[in-house]
Order: sequence, then structure tokens, then C-alpha cells
Amino acid sequence: MRYDLVIVGAGMAGLTVGIETLKKHPDCKVLIVEKYDYVGGRVYTHHQGRLHWESGAGRIGDDHVLVHELIKQYGLKTYPIGTSDGSLYIRDGLAQPNPFTDLLATMILPLAELPPSVLATHTLAELLSMVHGQKGVEYYNMFPYWSEIHTLRADLAIHSFQTEFGSKATYSVVAEGFSKIPEGMAEDFKRLGGKIQFKTDVSRLEKDREGLSVCSDRPDILCRACVLAIPSVAVKKIGGLQAIPALRHLAMEPLVRMYAVFKDKEWLKDLTKIVSDSRVRYTIPISAEKGVVMISYTDGADAAYWIKFRKEKGEDAVKEAVMKGIRRLLPDKDIGEPTEFVIHPWSNGCTYWLPGSYDPVAVLKDSLCQDHGIFVCGESFSMRQAWTEGALESAHMLLDLCEFKKQITAMK
Repeated sequence: MRYDLVIVGAGMAGLTVGIETLKKHPDCKVLIVEKYDYVGGRVYTHHQGRLHWESGAGRIGDDHVLVHELIKQYGLKTYPIGTSDGSLYIRDGLAQPNPFTDLLATMILPLAELPPSVLATHTLAELLSMVHGQKGVEYYNMFPYWSEIHTLRADLAIHSFQTEFGSKATYSVVAEGFSKIPEGMAEDFKRLGGKIQFKTDVSRLEKDREGLSVCSDRPDILCRACVLAIPSVAVKKIGGLQAIPALRHLAMEPLVRMYAVFKDKEWLKDLTKIVSDSRVRYTIPISAEKGVVMISYTDGADAAYWIKFRKEKGEDAVKEAVMKGIRRLLPDKDIGEPTEFVIHPWSNGCTYWLPGSYDPVAVLKDSLCQDHGIFVCGESFSMRQAWTEGALESAHMLLDLCEFKKQITAMK
């Protein structure tokens, strides 16, 4: 049997392409192959007894229209979590209200006036150091995330501080768990006639007379067209592909969320978000009532430290180090031992456009469609990276692509 379309990756981008293709072309034979045993990719809600929390993607911008459309479609509820503001910043043991957002207008946003060639070829960390010296370094350390400062090219980073990380940006989370969205999408996809094959690690695409052969650790799958709806790091590992322009301009950074559950909840009652200069880095209270706190949230080099630490010393050692760190940050609080401590490491958490003399919008357009009916999409291949909305935008960009429409129409 030869499928009309095989989609590699059962994340929200891949599911979107599958659903929309079958809506317009119900006779198409569409298969999604997925490396793991669940749908959603980096959207994964962890269940711990009667508790649940997000191990990967979490918050949703209130202006993320595509995600909110899906929330409404599947009858889900959200609850607001406010803005990025309102945290405490602790440096060298001294605590103060975090002034990062208040200083955006004087420290980061004016950098937009620098020549475009300078913004394209530097990171914010480099520019803040060049313009403000040590003051700039001290300033960017108040921001909890590493990659937007040290990895992403500065012009796009500044744009993110004008939008998602701006002073007026507000967020919410899915009350029932973010995974409910891809789970609902998977049911819709199957109801429309699509099939999903789990535990299939694609390693190579080979061209034949009628299309493609998708090679994996299972029997080869024949198809007429293939969409790679997977992160850039995974795309790079697939053999048989021609050079995809975007890949040399993309980097993925690790991400680690650590959650702790406490029986003694007293210390959590007035806890606010904390950004610190310690290895704990970012602490976010989740529910004082349930005793849940995201006790450490890191990305980039900060996350790489914990991934290496865990590999070398084990999870108990990570727990001990983090608990020691949080007690040092909050010496006036009586913090007991957690009843649960869960580490969620992602070696490839989010994707970022690297500094360089290129136009990311043009490179993206040149990358979505390859020869011989091969296409790519997803969070990595978007202009809103590190957000689920970006994955959905990329999927819709692919669906609107003339080459993709022609490929699917020719199968009828």
C-alpha cells in the first residue's frame, strides 16, 4: 500500500496538517508516524496521582489566536496567570522586586535603533554588554530565560520583548492540561480516516518512481508525499534529504522543569515568582493549596548544567542540590522535604534563529518545500519559535503553500 501523505511527528503541527488535509481531501490516505507512544510532542501534561502539571509547553499568550481556537473547539477552560512581571529578583542573597520589565523601555527597546546589520549579527547579550557594559550584564541576568538573551539573534529577540515578553503581554494555561488539545486533535484525525503509527523512529527518506519510501526501525512505508513536522535537530538526523536552508541558521536549546509537592504548604502561601543568580534560576508557585511549586525552571546553558548533573550524579543528587539552593534563597522560610520531586529534562526544548547576515522570513519560505514531495513545518520552522502558536502558524503556512496544494490535488 502507498499512502498519499505520510506526516512524521504527531505534535500539534503534524496533527493540524493531517486534519486540514483530510477535511479538504477526504479520499486521501494519510498516515502520521510518531517516534514516541503519545501525541503532542513537546506538549505533554504530566500526571502525578490526582495532580497534573505541564512538563513541556505551558503558558499561552492571550493573543495566540490559533491555540485559543483549539481550546474553544475542544470545550476546554483556561485560567489566567497574569504577565511576566511581578517576580522577586535575588542576587547575592539580596531580594528586590524584579525591575527587568520596567526597564525594557530604557535598556532593550532602544537597541532597535541600531543598524539592521548589527541587530541581525549579534545577540542581545552581546549588544547589552557593548552598549551598557557591566550594567547591561547585570540587567539581562534579571530575565529568567537564557536563550532569548544568548542564542536568538537580536532583531528577533527585541521583537519578542515588544510582543510575548512585553510589559502588556498576558498569559493563561489550560485548566484540564495542555495535552487535552493534541489528544482531541488525534481523535479528530482518526475520525476523518487518518491513521497514527507510534514507536516509529524515521531515519531516512528514499525516492522511488512513484514517490518516497519512509525508512525507520520498522518496515518501510511508501508514500507520494511526506511532511516532516518535527524539530530541526530531528530533521538533521534524517538521511536522504537535500540541504534545507533553515537548518544552518537554527539552534535548539535544552529546557528543564522541576516540580516539587509539599505536605507542609505554609511556606508557599505568600510565595511569588523568584528569579535568582543561583542554579535554581527561576521558581514559580503553581498551587499553594495543593502544595505544588515549579521549584526550578531553566533553559539554555542553565538547563544544560542540570541535565549533565543528573546524568553524572542522579536524580536524588539533583533534588538535594535544588532544595539546598531554594533554602539558601529563602532563609526565613521553614521549607520541609517535598513528598514528590519530579524532573522533566528536554535536551532539545525550543528553537532559535541564530545571528547572521540572512533574512529569516525568506529562508523560512525557501525551507518549507523540498524536491520530490518533501515538506517541513513545526515550531522550529516558524517566526514564533518557542511557542505552540508558532508550530500552528507554520502548519497553516505549509497548508497555504502552492506547492503543497498542487502535490495534494495531484493525488486525487
